[in-house]
Amino acid sequence: MADRVTEVVNLHSKELKEKQKELSRRLKLSSGSFIITCGLGIASMFFPPLSFLAIGSAAISILLGGKSAKDIINDALSGNKRIKELKTRPVSILAEVAQVK
Repeated sequence: MADRVTEVVNLHSKELKEKQKELSRRLKLSSGSFIITCGLGIASMFFPPLSFLAIGSAAISILLGGKSAKDIINDALSGNKRIKELKTRPVSILAEVAQVK
């Protein structure tokens, strides 16, 4: 019985870590693309030859389904909410207690 509980706790801990890594990776990718596009847009105002690069970057971002700032924030909030829900499960609490000992 104890082995099964340990197995379930370890499995849940692994799932939680994977969810956190996935959220982090998605947010880095989305926000990185957004920051590059915005940075090129702002830079093109001060250095007009960059406007072609800024327009191209924005077009590619739109065509590939790039996210807006609102989408990135909503993804971060919903991802954090899902992780918080996972952390409040009894298995997570048991995993935390097991790690303390």
